[in-house]
Amino acid sequence: MAWAGPSTDPDPVVAAANGIDIFARLIDPPNQLVIQGTAGNDTFEFMAGSSAATSVIKLNGVVVDIPSSTTSFVFEGLGGVDTVIVTGTTGKDIVSLWPTGGTFAFSGGFTLEARAAERIKVDAKGGTDELMVYDSGGVDTMTASPTEVSATNADGSYSHVGRRFEIVTLLSTAGGEDIAMLYDSPGNDQFVATPTYVEMTGTGYKLRAEGFRYAHGYAANGGTDTAMMYDSPGDDEYVCTPDYNILRGDNFYIRAKFFDYVHAYATAGGYDRATIKGSAGDDKIVLEPKVVRLNSGSYVHRGKFFEEVTVRGGGGRDIAYVYDGVLLPGTVARGTPPVPLDASRIVYLRQLYKIQTYNEGGTTTSRTIRPAVDAVFSAYWP
Repeated sequence: MAWAGPSTDPDPVVAAANGIDIFARLIDPPNQLVIQGTAGNDTFEFMAGSSAATSVIKLNGVVVDIPSSTTSFVFEGLGGVDTVIVTGTTGKDIVSLWPTGGTFAFSGGFTLEARAAERIKVDAKGGTDELMVYDSGGVDTMTASPTEVSATNADGSYSHVGRRFEIVTLLSTAGGEDIAMLYDSPGNDQFVATPTYVEMTGTGYKLRAEGFRYAHGYAANGGTDTAMMYDSPGDDEYVCTPDYNILRGDNFYIRAKFFDYVHAYATAGGYDRATIKGSAGDDKIVLEPKVVRLNSGSYVHRGKFFEEVTVRGGGGRDIAYVYDGVLLPGTVARGTPPVPLDASRIVYLRQLYKIQTYNEGGTTTSRTIRPAVDAVFSAYWP
């Protein structure tokens, strides 16, 4: 056990110049060293070595001696706002963090636990390292990239940072309208988003967030990046633009931003709607029996199996290509003749420069409608 206090013991482990000594004694379990902070703000530093004995510990700048038999460490922050700074090994380290502390399992076979620690900073250093971060009962925001992870909550009661972890899992299980943000690498990355989890992967890393009310993926660092978005069993809404794509439903909101390729799937059930918005430039919208595709320049965004789609041109000479569907003037709802109530899909077309149809309703008829900017058209597939 370890604690800080006035020099009354003739044999403190460390005698500090300011007269405040740090005492350490092994207690049950016999190979565990417990270091206690003060009632104020403390800084605990742990630099992991190749073994427990070769590690370095400092409490408020004072080195703590480590008995040779030690295999586990515990830091108890007690009062104040305490900071824990941990440097990992060159091997595989496994870390779990929560708002009031964390556990650290080092490649050398020894462990550290931090208790009552509101600020934790950990550098995994080398190896293929794993990090799990748990939320509080309030509103938490967690951000992860291939090089850095941060977690905090709205009231600022905790703030943790992890660096150089290759495998990261962020968990929202304690409640609150939590937010997760995952960022890509400079290489080619893939973002998978579902109502229950999102995951960003690339060369040498994997970032995952589970259970978050709001989850965002950002492709902002280069490469050719792809996002895959999946719906829920309920009624969901998909919004597709050149810059961002949103899929939302009951108790979930997932967004992919700046991706070159986006694929959104409505396959889990419910009556799902998609809104496709063009850019200020010239866009191409392709409508097939099961797919809607928006592309211009370097991006291609696609929605598949949505029961209802609304297309809005955003300016420029936007052209919609309609394959096999039946095109009608105006807004025609499901169940309004000639649109059957059980039509596989219905599409509303607005603010377009031109509409080009092919094989309308399987009749081999093709048409060109221009201008179409001030008109509204409906298309359906029986």
